[in-house]
Amino acid sequence: MRINYWYSLATIIQCSLLIIPLSLGLMKIVNVADESIFEAILNFDEHPFTQDALLFSLGIGISSACLTLVVGLPIAWILARYKWPKIKLIRAVLTMPFVMPSIVVAVGFLSLIDPDNGPLAYIGIDLRRETGIIGTVRDLGIYEHPGHLIALLIAHIWFNLALVIRLSEPSLRDLDSDRIDQLRVLPGGRSRIGRLRNLWWPLLRPAIGASFLLTFVQCFSSFVLVRQLMPESFTIERSLAELGGAAGISGYGAPDSSMVLGGSILQLSVMIFAMLSLSLTQSRQRTVEPMTRMNNHDHKSPNSFVILILGLFIIFSVLPLILVILGSFQIQESWSLAGWEAMEERFQGGTSIFDGIQTSIFYSLIAVLLGLPLSWGAASTIDNLERSGKEKTAVVVDTMTLLPLGVSAAIVGLGLLVGVQKTIPTLFASSWLPVWGHLVIATPFSIRVILSGMRRLDPGYMETGATLGLKKRDRILRIQLPLLRGSIVVASALIIAISLGEFGASWVLLRGTESMTLPLVIDAQMTRPSFDPTIRPSALAGSTVLMIVTLVLFLTVERWRDEGDDGGF
Repeated sequence: MRINYWYSLATIIQCSLLIIPLSLGLMKIVNVADESIFEAILNFDEHPFTQDALLFSLGIGISSACLTLVVGLPIAWILARYKWPKIKLIRAVLTMPFVMPSIVVAVGFLSLIDPDNGPLAYIGIDLRRETGIIGTVRDLGIYEHPGHLIALLIAHIWFNLALVIRLSEPSLRDLDSDRIDQLRVLPGGRSRIGRLRNLWWPLLRPAIGASFLLTFVQCFSSFVLVRQLMPESFTIERSLAELGGAAGISGYGAPDSSMVLGGSILQLSVMIFAMLSLSLTQSRQRTVEPMTRMNNHDHKSPNSFVILILGLFIIFSVLPLILVILGSFQIQESWSLAGWEAMEERFQGGTSIFDGIQTSIFYSLIAVLLGLPLSWGAASTIDNLERSGKEKTAVVVDTMTLLPLGVSAAIVGLGLLVGVQKTIPTLFASSWLPVWGHLVIATPFSIRVILSGMRRLDPGYMETGATLGLKKRDRILRIQLPLLRGSIVVASALIIAISLGEFGASWVLLRGTESMTLPLVIDAQMTRPSFDPTIRPSALAGSTVLMIVTLVLFLTVERWRDEGDDGGF
């Protein structure tokens, strides 16, 4: 029973990691703000950083989600309904962009749209300076910066394409062709429209709904991609991060506190609504499962056109990452190692790339050392409740551990900055606050991975150990831990990867300090005037390091992730 108490304590701590800073931060901002919550929401648009931020966030979220579905569903169909050699490798390449840190994605697309050396510049498409054909579109007056908008939308599609593929492909792949043939002889399936209405739409509706909502949440709360690709525009997430430094200070920054209060409530409301809609969508998925499961080799071979389409999307998936690597070796159109050699240089008195690497490694190691026990304890608590028949309690606890998924990274950072750091000023220079933020963001994913493994574990193993006289601690060490080794490895890799690439919360807490993580240092160097020709190549070198480490972790996850594991991406 003592072990169960430790599990319960770990669960309480994991849930408190989010609840405590958000509660303290909200109370402090309400006390400092010069407006009520209702007034703060109504007047949110009055600040230069927040003007039209809500409309832009909703617009970019909805349009990005729709375009991602338009692009992703045909790719999912091609992967699912044709026979491909090395299908696991192809699937891994196409889904790899989703695990890339957002700063690496931003740097990759800045290299893609570079008006001097980018591939698009060679075919006359200038999305950055908006000259040529893009300039003609801008002169029409439809949108102020159409090139920047197109770049952001393409980046969002690239980043979230994996969601559509992962969620839609299984249903398309597992559907037996005999069912389609049977439907063709029925009145409701003789036409393509009839088959679409009576078969494909009911089959794919849950996956389409989940893909749309998840992509919307990702793009609605986009920060670094907007900051780098559309610097003149603000999502609510970016507005909160920019204004957060002055929020919550008594006697100073009351208008900023009001803006942060109104923006936080608006963003939380939209995110919670989206997550509730996602939960409702997924709860209906069980009613449309295919009756027969098929393997990839059971389908027909693709023709040349289909091979060409898939090949183009594979190139699209890897091109921004390749450009990051190549750019790190280029100085003013010549090949050089100067960018890599400058990784230790502190440009204009700032933090060097090498300093950022050291800081990120430190935070990620602390995060995994603390996050893994918390995740194991929370997952064990939920699993024990489910196995003891307390399903309603298990659902409540499970929902509590997932709450951070409905909160953006910037709001997590604001909660820690305003609620904890400004309440206890002695923590201002503490290195634990960023780790706290990383734990909030990473542990829901690691809990899902470990819990998924526990749910698949046959209880007979533990029962046999008890019959043999093993104490519960020994059963955990000798039976449960070895059997769940794969889930533990995947959970550890996810925590490290999320911690290394985390941007929003770290930017709110650490920007401008000597403790900036690698993503923050890269962002600072990419936005700094390039008087020194090695500034940008050194940022690309740091992005290459971050990308390679993330790829190694991604391959580790793919290596250890069980085919039946629905807990990890």
